[in-house]
Amino acid sequence: MLTAEQHINNYANSMFRFERLNDAWIDSCAAYLQYVFGDRLLGKTVVDYAFGRGNWSLAFLKAGASKVIAIDAATDNVARFSRYCRQNGIADIEVIEGNVLSAPINADADIVWLYGILHHVEPAALFLKHITALAPRDDALFYVYAYNRDSLREFVVNACRRVCQYDNEQDFRTDAPYLTRAARLRGRDDLTAPHIDWYRSSDLAELLASNGLYATVRHDGFEKFNNSFCCDEFQPHQWLCQRGEAGKISVLDAKRRYEDDVNVLKSMWQSIVTAGIAEPDLQKIGLGLFNAHFAALENTATSEGAVIEDFQFLLYVLISHDVELDNQSPASRYTTLALASLNGNPTDQIAAASDDTLVAHHLRTNRIRL
Repeated sequence: MLTAEQHINNYANSMFRFERLNDAWIDSCAAYLQYVFGDRLLGKTVVDYAFGRGNWSLAFLKAGASKVIAIDAATDNVARFSRYCRQNGIADIEVIEGNVLSAPINADADIVWLYGILHHVEPAALFLKHITALAPRDDALFYVYAYNRDSLREFVVNACRRVCQYDNEQDFRTDAPYLTRAARLRGRDDLTAPHIDWYRSSDLAELLASNGLYATVRHDGFEKFNNSFCCDEFQPHQWLCQRGEAGKISVLDAKRRYEDDVNVLKSMWQSIVTAGIAEPDLQKIGLGLFNAHFAALENTATSEGAVIEDFQFLLYVLISHDVELDNQSPASRYTTLALASLNGNPTDQIAAASDDTLVAHHLRTNRIRL
């Protein structure tokens, strides 16, 4: 049985063992930090918590911070980044191995950077209580990044983790050659992380408020800022927060795009995992869904393309494994419509649960192939 620290280190190695830092990447990160903080970063001390590769720590110095306290619970992350800083003569980054949930960490920062970590932490409320102590002044700033609930990404990741979550780096590397590059880059994170939470806007706001933090600015993500690939199937919460309610922004929960389509996909997946298919075969199906989803995102650069590919992949599994859908299932009408499309039969008289969904429109206007 692995300890919590060993799980964290395994996850970190899965994520970062093959990463290499480069100046162009650090420059892009620094430009993003200047977009987020502006002049408020100049001369400040920053805590980069769960620094991972160390790219953001380096970028903070380049963007104007005077000192960075880089903290990570993964022993190998600390060793790699400490070695990098020594070899490159970087003296203004203090690298610390630590976990605020295990032992107190002494710091007196102006800014705390929580990028890509909050959704991996349990319990999150206690974590934030300890994190806020790292920047005790009233005017301290906290940058929070968290996964958004009810997204298409949530369905795909949770579905696949149900049948192929990896406890260690070596097990993931055994299966990684079966994944496309896009799926492998996501899988090394989403399938190996020990824990993932997903937050609605209101949930995240309530969690932060319980520790006296309030969002003041909502930012575009790093990818969108750099005009690189970005679509709406997954847009994490990225909020600049401060103590006190002055200047806080309104946080509302909005219906997700493709929500009805995602409910169809969930229904299909539930039928698959409860159909008595052997566990090794379910794991292969999970990897197949992960491949279909992230390859479609990369190839079509649209959420629409991913929704359609996910549906057609799950339809193939249902048919090839003779899985019967309950007539009350949200997916049953869609599979009937899909079979008509597949066979070239008329579809205009077949009712879907909602003809406003992307899947229903695609099936009515295309002859699909599996």
